[in-house]
Amino acid sequence: YCISTFHLLAGTQEKRIEIFSNLIKGVKKDGTVVAIEPNPLNPFYYPFYWFSDQVSWEIEKTFMNSSEFNLKKIFKKLGLTDVEITYMGFLPNRFINSVEAVKYLNGFVNSVPLLNKFSSFIYIKGKKR
Repeated sequence: YCISTFHLLAGTQEKRIEIFSNLIKGVKKDGTVVAIEPNPLNPFYYPFYWFSDQVSWEIEKTFMNSSEFNLKKIFKKLGLTDVEITYMGFLPNRFINSVEAVKYLNGFVNSVPLLNKFSSFIYIKGKKR
C-alpha cells in the first residue's frame, strides 16, 4: 500500500517512478500493488491546499500529476497488469463524519459514474506478474 505518498516522492516524475519501482520489487509475484492518491479533479483540494496552514502548496502541488490516466500509465510502465481504478470519497472526511445526511450524499456521488470522477481519492491497484 502507498497512501497519498506517490505524489510526494522526491524530484521529477521519472525519479518518482524509479523510487516506486524499487518499492514494487518487494512485492511477490502475483501480488497486488495498491496506491491511493489525491484526485486533482476534486474541486475541494485547491482551496484546502491554498488556504490551509497545515500543508504547503509548494510540497503538495505535485498531486496534480495523480490523474487517473497518469497513474494507469505509470502502473503499466512498471509492468503491472490488471490495473483497476476506483474513486473514493467526494467530500472531505471532516464533513462526511460530522453529519449523517452528508455521508449519504457522499455515497451517492461516489455511485454516479460521471460524478465519481471528481472524488477526493483515486484508488489504483495492479498485479505484479
